[in-house]
Amino acid sequence: MMKIKSFILLVVFWLYILFTTKVIAQTSILKWQDGKDGCVTLTFDDGSINQFRIAIPLLNEREFHATFFIITGGIPGSKYQPTFIGRPIQDIINESKTVPTNKNNLFERCSAIYYLAQTGNYNEIKNFSDMSAAVGEQYENGNYQEVYSIIDDAFYRLRESGHNCKIKNIKNEPGESYQISWNILRKAYKEGHEIADHTVSHPYMPVMDKANILYEIEKCSKDIEDHLSIKRVLSVECPYGIDDKRVLSYVYPEFPFVRNDLQDKFIKEILRGEPGEPISKDEEYVQWQRGPVTNTPTDKMEEWIDTTIKDDAWLVLVFHGVEGIGWEAIPKEKYEKYFDYIKAKEKHLWVATFQDAYKYIRERMNTKVKSESRSGKVTVNLSNTLNQDVYDLPITLKTIVPESWQSVRIQQGENRSDVKVQKESSKAFIQYRSIPNSSKIIITKNN
Repeated sequence: MMKIKSFILLVVFWLYILFTTKVIAQTSILKWQDGKDGCVTLTFDDGSINQFRIAIPLLNEREFHATFFIITGGIPGSKYQPTFIGRPIQDIINESKTVPTNKNNLFERCSAIYYLAQTGNYNEIKNFSDMSAAVGEQYENGNYQEVYSIIDDAFYRLRESGHNCKIKNIKNEPGESYQISWNILRKAYKEGHEIADHTVSHPYMPVMDKANILYEIEKCSKDIEDHLSIKRVLSVECPYGIDDKRVLSYVYPEFPFVRNDLQDKFIKEILRGEPGEPISKDEEYVQWQRGPVTNTPTDKMEEWIDTTIKDDAWLVLVFHGVEGIGWEAIPKEKYEKYFDYIKAKEKHLWVATFQDAYKYIRERMNTKVKSESRSGKVTVNLSNTLNQDVYDLPITLKTIVPESWQSVRIQQGENRSDVKVQKESSKAFIQYRSIPNSSKIIITKNN
């Protein structure tokens, strides 16, 4: 009898310890929102009209949100037009008579000529705005003397013309193909799409100087913020998909999210012009960019989706034209088929804007989880040192609970919700969303 009493007392003692002592509860942050197997971000560059007339209705029908990188200078009502920041242009032209183009003055001169070509007032250099990317590529390939020669020739023609070149207002007369409006962008933003920065005039920035690079990105964002009542534009893409380190050193302080150059060591990048699949053993995440063009086979595009799910990757798709309008336009029917394919994979795939996907990744990688269990109650705290004005996206948590629990009540501040317990192998768990740095999460068994 004494042995039985002793055994009962021992059981009672350990039950007391179990339910009154703090026990570390197992809580983890899932790699993707809602435990999906991969993420796809749909991005559109340049802001041509059919992106809004055709692509957005297709996206809305499937409840997809996309990111649109917009060139603002050609939109009627934009406050900021292409310009040149720096010395009087005529002084630079006069100086070129005795000082050849060299590494010390190249960026200033390229910025000045690009602006003059944009105005359309100087026939001698009217093609330079179209040539700027080719000039930039020559520079990046190390063909400096070729670049200097092109710039010297342009300045020679300007000197010979006798023009008195000054800063003038550029008339805002976009072609019919690009006739978007701020009302169209405002509507897209209210529907949940991200409107992001693609500069004022789409220049090739590796051959521009700092002042004019900053003007292009800062004033593009300012126009978007003012017209759409956005507190801050968070995402940017430098034109032509460049990843020039000098340019990006000016861009980083202005934007938390730069599509073509991610700064985090835990993300590997495969840019759209690079071969390879998103398999990495060294980094937690892989941003896999692909750029569908007019003739990209649909089955190849679908294969990208399947690979993203298989490899747990972040697929960033870079689209341009739609239905005959814009660079490398893809027909409407092809977009419809592709979006349907993505929708069919929605159980495994999180479709997120560029800023939301990047927010989630950084929140997950920077958030500390503290959880404990006591007296049949689980408490979870999430904390990080990220800027809460930017990083406000809920992340998805997975918490192990007792196997006997069927349903739980989750309370965070004044918010309450009931969540069904799921089973995986021999473990019971719940899956739920929460924003870091907010109230502690209290999980209790539902009666």
